[in-house]
Amino acid sequence: LDSLLQEKKRLPKMQLQDIQEYKNKKSRKHWEEVDKRVKETGKDVATVCKEMFQERTLNFRNKVKERKVENAAEFMKIESEIRANNSELTPNQLKKLINKSKTAFYKSKKDSRPRSDNLNQLDEYAKKLHTDKWCPRGEPWWDEECEESYNSLYLLGAMMDVNIEKKTHDFMTEGAPEECKNHFDLLAKKRFNFKGPGKDDIKKEEDVDSKDGVKEEADKSIKKENKNQKPSQRMEKKVKKLLDQKISTNTEGKPEEDLLQEVVNDLKKQSTNLQGYNRYKLWFPTHKPWYDDECKEFHNRIVKLAEEAGLDIKYNKSHMNTHRSKNSQLFADWFKLVNTKCQSQAKNPEEKLKRLERKQKLREKREARAEKKAQETGIPPERPQKKKKDKFKKIKQEL
Repeated sequence: LDSLLQEKKRLPKMQLQDIQEYKNKKSRKHWEEVDKRVKETGKDVATVCKEMFQERTLNFRNKVKERKVENAAEFMKIESEIRANNSELTPNQLKKLINKSKTAFYKSKKDSRPRSDNLNQLDEYAKKLHTDKWCPRGEPWWDEECEESYNSLYLLGAMMDVNIEKKTHDFMTEGAPEECKNHFDLLAKKRFNFKGPGKDDIKKEEDVDSKDGVKEEADKSIKKENKNQKPSQRMEKKVKKLLDQKISTNTEGKPEEDLLQEVVNDLKKQSTNLQGYNRYKLWFPTHKPWYDDECKEFHNRIVKLAEEAGLDIKYNKSHMNTHRSKNSQLFADWFKLVNTKCQSQAKNPEEKLKRLERKQKLREKREARAEKKAQETGIPPERPQKKKKDKFKKIKQEL
């Protein structure tokens, strides 16, 4: 999931056609490399693809090992400095101090890594909402007078040791309510008196189009724009929508800052729960055809032990790790059982035939979808489809 999101981040802002061409180019490069290796080595396409995948995984593991070695060397320097500066401490006190600094060091390294689902951009977007409230510089009616008014308010807040972009509600109610009122009145006046093309004019044009009967085409273009949006833009829309819902149902009279923080915390919790659930489904694949009563009994035993220990292994990643470390032999037996079941099902010719039939149906659907898209957009499919050989002959003979 992380790699897919990073790939989406790398994509520049392009039209739908350009994105399709970019994807085709990328797949073309891969298959060119495959064809080149097939000609050089004389091996089968499947074996070449397998070797390339193994190379990629090996490179990834080597990078992880290198990073671990670098982090260990970096911490060794910190540890030597701690020992030199705290020579008067007892061995137990020194050990505690080193362990504390070690957890802080590795936590900082973990936090510096880019997180999935654009969680690292949620806090930035929360700040942006506050700044847009005070100084919407992106609006066409924003001028020097608005800038001077905002700067004077920011200076007043700094004199009171208050950052008005972070503690908006406190400054408006207790700090300088009259000055805030004058500033927002000025913004409202500028917005009302502005006669150039703004957001309202664009909305009016969209309404006219829908009246003239061009609503379907407009809806299609909006859907295409939503597909081409970056993950950060989608996240911003999601936050805005949830914040509006919270404000509409806010009976307790909470400030907007607190409601926004609640929305951000909820989204972060959802993301971590999803990661934990994906790990749980990967380790306990109850949806697989080879998952029988023996697997079910073993699985229930593991879940029961976790419930007794008060651990939520279904949604909490760290709980799953602690449960596995405490019951390492139990998990080793479970993974051994899963591997044997999976391999026995893979060797069974009847199951193999069913699996190939399912694959063929999916391939046919995919080809039909690609042809339809090619007719609509005028772009050819990613790879020309060749006539497939009958893969079922050998399996039918075995049966």
